[in-house]
Amino acid sequence: MQGYQQVLEKMRGWAPVDWDSVFDGLDTIFGDEVSHHAVGALRPRQFGGTASGHEDPAELAQRFRAAITQLVHRGRRDEVERKHPDVIGLIERAHALQSERLPADPRQALGFLRRLGEVTLELADRLEKASSVTGLVETTRLIE
Repeated sequence: MQGYQQVLEKMRGWAPVDWDSVFDGLDTIFGDEVSHHAVGALRPRQFGGTASGHEDPAELAQRFRAAITQLVHRGRRDEVERKHPDVIGLIERAHALQSERLPADPRQALGFLRRLGEVTLELADRLEKASSVTGLVETTRLIE
């Protein structure tokens, strides 16, 4: 019975991921490097912008963490790592980044946000190719 209560408590705190907001955050940290209409492997370029302005770095990190959590749960539920072993390393990288704190230094914070954003994009792309999520790339609204 206690196990069920723990699950219910976690469900009460669950909120759906706002994918538009996630991709807006990705646009903020990557500028024109990423189109939220086409997720794909990132090819790092020189970044000329900042994550400051109207976006709070802590909020951006939280959005990316929530997206990663939902993607990892979906992948695990569908046993994607059994069918596509290359996803294991990506999930491990995502978990490692999620456990890191947002650095106080603005430059380090931007680097951290870029790493979180990159793993979010890579995971979404890989799970889309593995048919674990559909429509995320095109609609940026919902994981089905």
